[in-house]
Amino acid sequence: MKDPKRIDEMLKLISEIWHKHPDMRLLQLLLNVCLSDTDFYYTGDSSLEQWLHDHYDNI
Repeated sequence: MKDPKRIDEMLKLISEIWHKHPDMRLLQLLLNVCLSDTDFYYTGDSSLEQWLHDHYDNI
């Protein structure tokens, strides 16, 4: 079983990103991930976390 702690960690990261960009709607933030050039279907949580850091730290 995957570690359930990862859920809160990922949601915390999304919350931090959203607080940095409060004018962005939640779905807009999530769609920016889904509509990027990266195929996230088989991406692990740690890779997604790194992508979020890389993408949103540069905005």
